[in-house]
Amino acid sequence: MLDFSIYMKALESTRDGLVITKTEGRNNIVVYVNPAYSKLTGYERAEVLGRDNRFLQGCATTQEEKKRMRIAIDNGEPLLITLQNYKKDGTPFWNELSLSPITNDQRIIEYYIGIQKDVTERVELNQKLIESNRTLELLNLSLKEQNKLDALTQLYNRTVLNDKAQLLFEIVQREQNFLSVFFIDIDKFKNINDLYGHKFGDAGIQSVAKAIKTLFKRPSDLAIRYGGEEFLVVTYGNTPEESQLLAEHLRKQIETTKISMNNQTLSLTLSIGLFCCIPESTQTLDSIIQQADLAMYAAKHNGRNQVQVALCDKLPK
Repeated sequence: MLDFSIYMKALESTRDGLVITKTEGRNNIVVYVNPAYSKLTGYERAEVLGRDNRFLQGCATTQEEKKRMRIAIDNGEPLLITLQNYKKDGTPFWNELSLSPITNDQRIIEYYIGIQKDVTERVELNQKLIESNRTLELLNLSLKEQNKLDALTQLYNRTVLNDKAQLLFEIVQREQNFLSVFFIDIDKFKNINDLYGHKFGDAGIQSVAKAIKTLFKRPSDLAIRYGGEEFLVVTYGNTPEESQLLAEHLRKQIETTKISMNNQTLSLTLSIGLFCCIPESTQTLDSIIQQADLAMYAAKHNGRNQVQVALCDKLPK
């Protein structure tokens, strides 16, 4: 059997901070610390003997950490926890504390032995990795979102029809509310490109996109550059009358907006097809978009620069 002095030498020479506390009610009074503990915390042995070991805690020690320690001690259970403590000079450090109860012959807990390690470098590195991963995730989400944006107008492109627009359609169908689809086309756009050039045409597209973003600005409004000079707007909750007023407002705004470039000024007009309904279970988003598209072509056929409305008779419940 090993001599007691060997046990003491082992405790004194271990590289980890070691503290032994005696249980007195709900307090744990320090009765022994080894030199590594003093090196870790900055407290000499004489400064800590007789004190409750909680003096290492401070404002950065969270209530959750304190609660976990209290529950383990009250239940007489071992505990491994990483918490923020403070050295004598006020320097915070991350302390990995392994806490184990020591019982007497009657299995009553008399002492706790705590092994402490300064794991600040490891914790901070892990926090940096977590932050870096979060930054990368946000960047990836941003890139995915950017891939759904049209470069010229910063409206969504058609790729959102399979997710955002479909989700909006399903919400409206479930809530039995009005869904409005606006199919918008710039009149005689090919002539504009041919006569004034593509830069003028791009300026016209951007002008229409700006007006759409200004008018349809609710979080639930979905504005899409459908392709070329065509735009698609999907909204819900507006009555047929409200949707028609929005479409007319957009048409009039574009009609009165002047686009100037290279000493040339141009006015645009829009043909807008509007289909507003409470979707039936047999309807699909594609079929509703097709109805709005047909209404837009009817507007062109009837002379352009107008809103053609196709309505569903079903009213909200």
